[in-house]
Amino acid sequence: MNDELLKTALFTAFCILFGVFITIEHVSEVKAETTQTKIHVRGPGKFPVEFELVPNKLKVRIYSHEIETPKGKIPCWSYVSEGLQAYRHQELIFTLARKPEEQSQDFPRDIFTYFMEVLRFAEKGNIVTAGGFSELGQGSPGVLRPDFRAFTYINPCPIEGIDTRNHLAAILLTSEELSVAKAFGVTRVLANLGEVYRFYPTAFWCDRERKSVLSLEMVEQASLLAKMKRMTFPGARLIERDHQIFLKLPQGAHLWLKTNLSGIPAKEVYFTLFTNADPLADCCLVWKPGQTGPAAIAPPDTTQSRKTGNYIGFLGGQAENGVKLIEDGFMIILTEDSWNKVKKALFSEKPVSIPMEDKAAPNFSIEWIKPNEN
Repeated sequence: MNDELLKTALFTAFCILFGVFITIEHVSEVKAETTQTKIHVRGPGKFPVEFELVPNKLKVRIYSHEIETPKGKIPCWSYVSEGLQAYRHQELIFTLARKPEEQSQDFPRDIFTYFMEVLRFAEKGNIVTAGGFSELGQGSPGVLRPDFRAFTYINPCPIEGIDTRNHLAAILLTSEELSVAKAFGVTRVLANLGEVYRFYPTAFWCDRERKSVLSLEMVEQASLLAKMKRMTFPGARLIERDHQIFLKLPQGAHLWLKTNLSGIPAKEVYFTLFTNADPLADCCLVWKPGQTGPAAIAPPDTTQSRKTGNYIGFLGGQAENGVKLIEDGFMIILTEDSWNKVKKALFSEKPVSIPMEDKAAPNFSIEWIKPNEN
């Protein structure tokens, strides 16, 4: 094995609040590796182009296509994996915007290392899910540019000519965005990315020329969430529809919730639980420093009747039940009795519905969902 291959990424996995973060200690170019892969091309200038990165285990197909946006068409490449599913890992799709000077055959191969390392971890039983992260460690040169230092994952948007069912879309984040996502929720970052490009639920392609959409320092100074205890459980979702706010939690989350919430008196309940965007929603709350009122992003020609967001907050021990829309989520205000009902549901994996004193306000409900269930 040559020296270049010996520099291939060393992965370290660790869990934070049950969320799998993958740390890539070093990532090098894979030119030496890819010269020995099997390459299948359908003909001169024809796509998809297929690379067998790991013999009999992992392939990547590269598609050339365009994405229609309100700002015009964006020429892109999409890298789609085949082989991860054998290890109970969802297949991945990574979409990269072409620069104006790049031709369709100029697709970068540096990204192949990422797919190979995901396979390596999947073989050990470590997987990523929607809302999770894969993070580059100290000493890594970055992915495609120095400050792109992490991937996060969402349910994929439809792309004409590519079967994205049962896939996860990988989205590159800058180091600044990763800091905000960890501290204030990944949906906050993704919604701001969608707002910049006017694309719902987020700009799922990587623009190598873009700037970070949020600054941790500015968010810490401006956000009310900075004063609250903040928690993340991967797979938690939020949607407001039919005059009801639903917190959807994955089955099995009750054990983690019981560990982290037991012993908190009702009058001291004051925390947020970050949520992923619900795939059934048709708009998403968005907030950034300096914003003076509620805002949301949505696809064109929708009713915006199914709202999702970045968090559900809880404030217990109050005189009556209520709901407040704050920044990019909902604060659920509860009496001591109502909090005890919510807590019982959270700890026992049971559904619950809490009515509000103000009949004009939406009620609050908790539901439990199976993996990959909408």
